[in-house]
Amino acid sequence: MYSKTSDNSSISILIDARIYGYLFSPIIASLINRDINVIVFAPKSIIKNVELDLPKSDLIVYKELDSILKKNRFRYLIHLIVLYFFTREDFLFRSLKRYENAREEASLFKRMVLGTAKRFPKLPDHKVNITLSKLSTAFLKNPFDSSTVLVATQNSCPHLLGLKSQKVVTVMESWDHAVKKPNGYASDMVFAWNSSLREDWITHQHDQVVHVFWPLKLRYARNIELGKELSCDVIGKRKLCVYCVTATRRFSPPLIIKLEKKLIQDLAKAAELAGWDLLLKPRPNGEFGEFDDVLKRFPNTRIGSMQSQEADAPANYFLDDDYNASRFSEVSGAEFIINAFTTFGLDAAAANLPVLQIDIREAIGYSNSTFYYENDHIKKYLLTENYVLKLTGDLVDNFTEYLSNPNNFPVMYSNALNRWLFTEESETEAVERLIDEVLGD
Repeated sequence: MYSKTSDNSSISILIDARIYGYLFSPIIASLINRDINVIVFAPKSIIKNVELDLPKSDLIVYKELDSILKKNRFRYLIHLIVLYFFTREDFLFRSLKRYENAREEASLFKRMVLGTAKRFPKLPDHKVNITLSKLSTAFLKNPFDSSTVLVATQNSCPHLLGLKSQKVVTVMESWDHAVKKPNGYASDMVFAWNSSLREDWITHQHDQVVHVFWPLKLRYARNIELGKELSCDVIGKRKLCVYCVTATRRFSPPLIIKLEKKLIQDLAKAAELAGWDLLLKPRPNGEFGEFDDVLKRFPNTRIGSMQSQEADAPANYFLDDDYNASRFSEVSGAEFIINAFTTFGLDAAAANLPVLQIDIREAIGYSNSTFYYENDHIKKYLLTENYVLKLTGDLVDNFTEYLSNPNNFPVMYSNALNRWLFTEESETEAVERLIDEVLGD
């Protein structure tokens, strides 16, 4: 039984990016139904948008996060120094290659910091988050308006979390957050998507009270009502496959942009040779026009709908119901959704759409893809032994051959991924259980 006590008449929720508003919306609705006051802390730049994104209620109070961050800038610096100087590279970056890339792409100051940090003794992995909490919050009074604070994984305020006076409840936003990097603070309670990611969180982040929850990020796909017809401006009369775009030149590193552009061109060429159409499903926070050259070169290729976003960071976007319905209506008539190293394969599987997971590491000209496939969550949960299409040698020839004689891999893979993602518990039941756990002393 969890023993840390707190006043549950009000609960603070940190929403420092709009996608976290989507995560917490059903949780906030449940809290309101129980007549619990909710204090939402959000940056000034998005607070008006967040207010529109969340349920309407007099029980919700909105407060700007900026003044708290400004007041505690030195704590952020302490947190950053400890994180970089005393965390092992393979925990901080997950791979030496990622560490090297970070150094190459960083500013001169950051490269100097990383270089100096190499000379310092390192903490054991299991002590990193708890040490960060203790050092960065020393002599800090709880900056939030309640003792119970709900936050999403990988938030912007780890230097303000983990006080003894706080009951910090962390809710998993994305499946890769368990292994991406140190979460930055010690949580009193964590809610992970499923049992596998619960074990990953305990293994890598070392919090001990971790509950199996539900992938709230995917609820739009789980609940979507798929249409049977595609609009004529997106699809012709031939068979259609869809490629889920991983990168965008707005935010992504040059390596993945170059790699994926080559992959898209080869997939389009193969589809053209096999007499198929190819639809590119762009990233929601992508940039208009970034695939125009592909569309001009391959008349069998189309681009899916996009929603104008003013995102100043990768996580600062929000997808409304109309946009979600539009992008799924475009792909619902496809033979399958091609997934390489992005996470839309999870969304498609949640919506019961066939997913063709491809592995291109041994294809000619794609050795760089190993860097992305070796990410822990991709390698462990997407590159399973079963139902993955491994393309070797000439990718165009191999994929053309597959399109000419496809198998049942997409349906079987999607079914397996769906079973991994979800239990028999419904979203509503999971949210209510979370609230019960949070309120219980």
